[in-house]
Amino acid sequence: MGTKKISIDLTENNKKALENMVRNYGNRMKVSPFINLLIKTFCFMPDEIQKDFISLCKTRIADIDDNMQRAGEFEKKALEQKKEHYLTIAKILNDGFDIPSDSIHKMVKYKIKCGFIIVPGDWIVLNPDDAEYCAFAFVVECRNSATYGIPHFLYFTHSQYGIYKEEETINDLCIEKWPDFKSKVIDKQVPPIQDPETKEYINLEEHLASPQIGLFPISLSDSRNDEDDFPFGAMIVRTEPCEEDNEPSPLDRNFYE
Repeated sequence: MGTKKISIDLTENNKKALENMVRNYGNRMKVSPFINLLIKTFCFMPDEIQKDFISLCKTRIADIDDNMQRAGEFEKKALEQKKEHYLTIAKILNDGFDIPSDSIHKMVKYKIKCGFIIVPGDWIVLNPDDAEYCAFAFVVECRNSATYGIPHFLYFTHSQYGIYKEEETINDLCIEKWPDFKSKVIDKQVPPIQDPETKEYINLEEHLASPQIGLFPISLSDSRNDEDDFPFGAMIVRTEPCEEDNEPSPLDRNFYE
């Protein structure tokens, strides 16, 4: 592939930052190849990864907007700067176009047993009438959801275990709430097929490219320390002790005694 020589005027701080990054990257990388690597990584990013990063930025921006409503003037200024940084990143990832403000999903709160749950406002709630009687919740997320345009679903449950016994009910509710779930998810799933002799999967590529259904528990806010442990900012907040939190795990040997 041919190259084209151009001149770039860098500020002193940007020059130092770039040189530090090149040095840390290693592999005897030079500045020009590293700039090309940055352009290749961010300007030719696969659509699915691009959507994932933009979605993350939107979630962070919505969370910042929510925090700014309760923040004081000094804190609000810092939050505004943080929001502006996310908007800039999202714009770069979005091929230079601004992210429409109405596409940034707000976080919403639902009352549940022993507290409340916070999730993105665009998640489809499957069984809202059960919320106040349930202490836990799971998100239904499909692999390759960005590729197939599949939304997230929220399901309230009484137990943090045994959810997989409810898969058929959950699938039926997903279809009821979003009819495309059958044609875009159920009908497009590709189960892995194993060669009986080699034990290797003969359709691994097709399987990994299909929209497989996953059920993931929403974490308790006091059970993790890192905010990155709360995908999309979703979390359960306890406002009072909850006996269901002490439910023994099936992996606990005492559970079977």
